[in-house]
Amino acid sequence: MDFIDWCHHVLNILEREKFNQFNLDDHRIPSVIFPKEITQQHGFHESNARMGMFDTLELLSNVDLVEKDTRNWKITPFGRKILADPIDYWTEICSEELDSEEETLIKLVNKRSPQVEDNPTYGWLKSVEADQIFENFEISPPPAKTNEEEDILQKYIYDLPQLLKERNFLTVSEKNGFNTGLKPTYQGLVWDIKRGFTVESKLIDELVKDWETTNVDFKREVHLDTKKQKAEFAKNILGLATTKSSGRRYMIIGFDDKTRECFAPPDPNITQEIMEQHLANLTNPIVNIRYEIIDYQKTKVGKLEVIREPEKLPYKAKKDVIIDATSKKNLEGRKGLEKDKVYVRHGSHTESPSEIEMERLEEEGKHARGEI
Repeated sequence: MDFIDWCHHVLNILEREKFNQFNLDDHRIPSVIFPKEITQQHGFHESNARMGMFDTLELLSNVDLVEKDTRNWKITPFGRKILADPIDYWTEICSEELDSEEETLIKLVNKRSPQVEDNPTYGWLKSVEADQIFENFEISPPPAKTNEEEDILQKYIYDLPQLLKERNFLTVSEKNGFNTGLKPTYQGLVWDIKRGFTVESKLIDELVKDWETTNVDFKREVHLDTKKQKAEFAKNILGLATTKSSGRRYMIIGFDDKTRECFAPPDPNITQEIMEQHLANLTNPIVNIRYEIIDYQKTKVGKLEVIREPEKLPYKAKKDVIIDATSKKNLEGRKGLEKDKVYVRHGSHTESPSEIEMERLEEEGKHARGEI
């Protein structure tokens, strides 16, 4: 669980307690967030758990996800909306452009400040002080010996934190003329922690919108236990790799064919390494892939990118794979893969290329290898 997950855990509790909001003042709310064995512990009032809870409520309040109405805390209508689906909001935050120094400082603060514990779950924020900034940016601590050193101190201990504060990425406590005591905001945490997630989610949304094309194949599940499953997987990958078309090529795993909605997370035991082993055994030349299981909405999906390398064209099946032999003695049967056969995608179907397609694929491969 990261700190944004912890923030949304608190939001979930406030949503659950929306009809009990008049009993959620500063005194009572810890008993709603934490179990009794925590709130009744000696020293709970000064504990990281209790102080972190108020850090979190303040973080959420600053972006209008929660509010304190007179005395009591409650989730806002905006908070309810973001709790149900945060993607658009996170994407908006993550679209902000930071330069390399701003990004370095944000990542430093987000690495050093947020603390999350389990059993029970709680989070709190530590201040990032000047000495950590000096160390990270390799800056000599004050007093400055030259005007150049003075300018560097001004930049990293005042100007840069102030700029990120104005953009609502950091909170700052000024000490001895320097902007230190840095802590992240909700926006700053989202920008760092959820940036990859929002970018991936946007990509998947765009692919789902167009559904299956020459470059994109959706699968409900992928299994690699039987000869039939291995042959089907290799055939689909060969089709994506071989077909001549523009754009990147993907197999997205975890979507129902009929509803076009998420079905279930992919099997975590099927890794890129396992896929590569089967492709090395069944494709010639070997088709290179990148595979990862990514967060999408409230679940996970598999994103497999097929890398098309023109110098390897045309990709072919490496061997025959018989998928329904009639008996152990009679090995003749339907072939899931045929040795030296080329497969391409026509729309959402994987099949043999036409004569013209085959000629063009062979020509493209020879050009890429410098043979013609």
